[in-house]
Amino acid sequence: MGPAHVPHSESALQILKKLLLRTPQLETFHYIDCRAPRVPGRQFSFEENQRFPPFKNLMLKNYDWKHDAEEVKRHWDFSRIRSLELLMIPVYKFLESVPFSDLAQLQHLHAEDYSEAIDHENPKRATKKLYALVNGPIKSLQTLKLTCFIDLFHIDALLVHAKSLTGLVFRDHNVSNNLRQHRPVLSAEKLAILSRSLSSLESLEIDIDHRALPEACLLALCQFPRLHTLVLHTQTVIQPESNHRPGQDPDLTRAFDCFTMLVKQRPGPAPAKWQRVVINVGEWRERDVIPGAGRRRRVGLRETYTYYRACVSQRYFVLEESMSGQEDLIYEELPPKDEGLTHFRGNLRTGKTLEPQSQVAEATR
Repeated sequence: MGPAHVPHSESALQILKKLLLRTPQLETFHYIDCRAPRVPGRQFSFEENQRFPPFKNLMLKNYDWKHDAEEVKRHWDFSRIRSLELLMIPVYKFLESVPFSDLAQLQHLHAEDYSEAIDHENPKRATKKLYALVNGPIKSLQTLKLTCFIDLFHIDALLVHAKSLTGLVFRDHNVSNNLRQHRPVLSAEKLAILSRSLSSLESLEIDIDHRALPEACLLALCQFPRLHTLVLHTQTVIQPESNHRPGQDPDLTRAFDCFTMLVKQRPGPAPAKWQRVVINVGEWRERDVIPGAGRRRRVGLRETYTYYRACVSQRYFVLEESMSGQEDLIYEELPPKDEGLTHFRGNLRTGKTLEPQSQVAEATR
C-alpha cells in the first residue's frame, strides 16, 4: 500500500483504520497527514480486540502519537518492522511506548521530531532514547537519518553499525545561519574516527561550520573509502553589512574551494571519484524566520543580502562527475523558473581550469 493521504476528518481516519484492520497481509503503510507542519496531526482510536497487521515498512508523518505502552501492546504489532520513519511526530512519546526489543530488526530508521516542541525537554529525551536504541537493541542498520541534538548522541552508537551502514544523515535541531552563532556539528576528530570505521558508508549528509576549521572536516571526509555522495549544510559567508563588487559571489567562491579540496585530497594514486556533492548554503527553516517575515523561495546572491535579517536564503551548489567521467561539473541548482547560474566544466583532479559554460547576470536571477 502506498502513501495514505488522510483528509482532515475523523470519519476518514476511521475508514482508513477499518481498511487496515481488514488487510492482515499488509506490509507497507505510509501515513501522511496533510496538515501544516506546526499543526498537531491526528491519531487512531481503537476499540477492544482491534489490532493492526505487523507492518514491515511504516512511515508516520504529522501523526499525533499519544498511545501509551498498554495501548501499543494491544493494538500495534512491531514484531516484523524493518523500516521506520517518524516525521514531525512526538518521537519521545513513541519511543516511550514501543518496546525496544520490537525494533531490534530495524534496517532503516528515520526520525525527525515535531518542530513546535524543539525548545522543550522531550526532544532532548528523544535524542537520548534514539541513542540507546541505536547503540543497543538494533543489530544492523543500513540507513540512519536523524535530526536530533548531536551533542547528546555519541558516535559510538554509529560504530555499532560500521559494517552495515551505507547511508547516514546526522543533523542537529539547532541550525543557525548566523556566522556569529555556534552551529552544532561533528568535529573533524569525530569525522576521522567515523571514516576509519564506517567502511561501507556510501552517502553522508551533515552540517559544517565555516568558523570551525572546515578544511580539517573536509580532509576527514576524503578518508571515507566508499563515500561517493555527500551533502553539506552550512551558513552563508555573506554578512548584511558587507559590500560586494558586481560579479562577486562569496558563497560560490567558498563552495568552489570546498569542491576543489574534496576532489584533490581523495587518497591514493587513483582517487575514488565523487558522484555527487552538494553544498547547501544558508538553509531555510521555518522556526528560524522572524515573525511577519513570511516564507521566501530559494534566492540568489542579491536576494541573500537583501533578506538576510528576515529569513535564511537557500542555495544549492553541486559537484557532479560528467558522463564521460573525465570532467567535473559544478553548477547551482535553482528553482525551475530561474535560468541557472554559471556552469563550469573542467578537471579538479588535474588542476585544469574550469571554464564557464553559461552565465546569467546577477540582476536577472
